[in-house]
Amino acid sequence: MPATIVFDPATMSTGVPSIDAQHKQLIAMINTLVAAMESRAGAAVVGRSIDDMAAYTRSHFAHEEKCMVAAACPVAKVNIMQHAQFMTTVADLAAKY
Repeated sequence: MPATIVFDPATMSTGVPSIDAQHKQLIAMINTLVAAMESRAGAAVVGRSIDDMAAYTRSHFAHEEKCMVAAACPVAKVNIMQHAQFMTTVADLAAKY
């Protein structure tokens, strides 16, 4: 059974309260999805969880990327590429359901 992801401020905090709160929410959504899959909750529950996560992720990434650009974040380009990879993963999951 995979471990639950826990937000670790020492390694995950961005120092931006709104982004950290959104990361906590995204982690909770990932944990919910994994729990639904492990419990064999059914395609409808898993699909809804994926759809919710996809919508939340789009909103979160737009906010985070806007903040990174405004702050001239030196790792913005790398983070934006990682966001795109994550969205591809979520889209692939959604396509399966």
